[in-house]
Amino acid sequence: LLRLHVLVMEFIGSEGVAAPRLKDAGLPLAKLCSAYYQLVRIVRQLYQQCRLVHCDLSEYNILVHQGALVIIDVSQAVDLDHPKALDFLREDCAHVNDFFRRGGVAVLTNRELFDFAVDPNITPENETHVLEELQQRAGSRPLERSAEAEVADAVFQQAFIPRKLDEVYHYERDRDRLAAGDSSEGIYYQAVTGMSHDLSGAGQRPAVLGQQQQQQQELSGDLQQQQQQQGMSD
Repeated sequence: LLRLHVLVMEFIGSEGVAAPRLKDAGLPLAKLCSAYYQLVRIVRQLYQQCRLVHCDLSEYNILVHQGALVIIDVSQAVDLDHPKALDFLREDCAHVNDFFRRGGVAVLTNRELFDFAVDPNITPENETHVLEELQQRAGSRPLERSAEAEVADAVFQQAFIPRKLDEVYHYERDRDRLAAGDSSEGIYYQAVTGMSHDLSGAGQRPAVLGQQQQQQQELSGDLQQQQQQQGMSD
């Protein structure tokens, strides 16, 4: 806390022993899983309540103290008006996921974590439900990422994400693509702008749940196409 040029600091630890960094804490898998979802909530809390992006969030800047995570080195954090705030947030999401994935935790995709942090349609009333849905989705995927999943994460990390609708170049084209049931790859601004996942209007439910519905529709469309092709060949 900085006021009138007086910096107040607090020692994090017990009996003169500093709390370990997450990197050095040696948490067993069950506690590591719990720590991951605690950190997922913290990333959202930083964004939504503190209006900050940490910019260097990793196992080196997180302490484990009395069963809870303590975020340190927040001095380099930027507020949400910073032109690269969303880029820094994506990097934070990637660093967090990489560490916990190496520890054997079934993590969210970088986009799922990002959208959970920025989505204004996630509220205190539905946050737990959304997180449970995401956790179930993560647990249904193989721990080892497929080549396709790695490419999807890499594309998301590099893509331009508009923060406001007036920064979107081809809104009607994107909306028509989603309405036709085409792939949503490359359209990443629904959550941060508060739009519905299909871009039909303002979002009424969290975008991450809409993504699941869109993916199911895409899979259903692919299945129908395969069945039609099989029927023609028969």
